[in-house]
Formats: sequence, structure tokens, C-alpha cells
Amino acid sequence: LVSSMAKSYAIVNLSHGFIPTTRCIKGRFFEVPAVNSLLITEGAPHTEDFYEPDKEIVVFDGMDDAVDKIQFYLKNTKAGLEIAQAGYERTIREHSYRDRFTKLFSELGI
Repeated sequence: LVSSMAKSYAIVNLSHGFIPTTRCIKGRFFEVPAVNSLLITEGAPHTEDFYEPDKEIVVFDGMDDAVDKIQFYLKNTKAGLEIAQAGYERTIREHSYRDRFTKLFSELGI
């Protein structure tokens, strides 16, 4: 799966949780930028705590917005590649498993 993601220019991610009306951040949210692909993702609470929307990832709100953004970035690959690179750099800098678990353990007081 990772090698397929790494070969892809862009990947669309839906943020539905176990309860259909909820949105959540899942592993794919970090995996796609980690392989330097463009993440086009449905918005979820706290998205902006991890990446800057439209600078490091692309966030959509609803299917009409998703279609518009997908079409835009398919026509404007240079802009998409710049966002993918910024997302990759942020991921390497702040979102490795080591970084995520260090923060989690710190918040838990471990």
C-alpha cells in the first residue's frame, strides 16, 4: 500500500469515523504526506493542529468542494506538488511515530 501511495500524485481521504456523522483524523492523514504525495482530505476536527490547510495538505468540505479541488489540482500539478512537498517536510519534521508517541506519552504524564 505504501509503495502505491508513493507512486501517486494525489490521494483523496475521507474522514468518516465509526459513527457516520463524525469526522476523525486517521493514519492515512499522516501516511500520504509522509510519501510526498498530495493529500486531499475531508475536514476533521483539529486538522489545522497538524497541517496548514491549502499549504501543506488540501482540505475539502463536502463532495462539491472535493470535486472542485480535485479538478483544480489535476490541472495545476505544480501547485499540488508544492503542497505535497510542504506536507512531506512537515511530516518528517513533526509527525514521525517517535514524535507522535513522545507527545502522547508526555500528555499522559508517562
